[in-house]
Amino acid sequence: MAGGNLIPDKLINAAVYLEGDEFLGIATVTLPEITYMTEAMEGLGIAGPIETPVLGHFASMTIGISFNAPNKQSIQILQGKGHQINVYGSIQHLDAGFSEITPKPFKLTANCLPKKSGIGKAEMGKKMDSETELEVVTLKLDIDGDNLLDIDKPNFKAVILGEDALAEVKSHLGK
Repeated sequence: MAGGNLIPDKLINAAVYLEGDEFLGIATVTLPEITYMTEAMEGLGIAGPIETPVLGHFASMTIGISFNAPNKQSIQILQGKGHQINVYGSIQHLDAGFSEITPKPFKLTANCLPKKSGIGKAEMGKKMDSETELEVVTLKLDIDGDNLLDIDKPNFKAVILGEDALAEVKSHLGK
């Protein structure tokens, strides 16, 4: 019986898929860092520069996938076309009121373009650590069925906790 005071604790486990349903293999995923585009506001009348974000606009985002060894899927990602990467996982929460552990589903969906790949290293009896980096074009994050983040750069969308930061801007642009 969950009491509602759930504290996110850790990722229990996850799996990474290509195009929604093709298991990519044993991997470690470095999730995108979300950084606003900024520009310094400076000039007379203020006591120094202030880095201000550009509403709804984000810097380049990448997702990294490190495989134990190269495989067909890790090389397939290099094809010069877009790919959908899905990370499905389960986040462990601690219910502070009842000292219970509760898992909640986690889903990250990223439409990406290939950027670079390393085949890895060759060392006897060791993982090869084949690393791939992809440019994120669209990004969705759902936790426990709630969409928390939906960034779609080509379609001028930046929805954070259900609010599109670019909705009013779109209307200004005649979209």
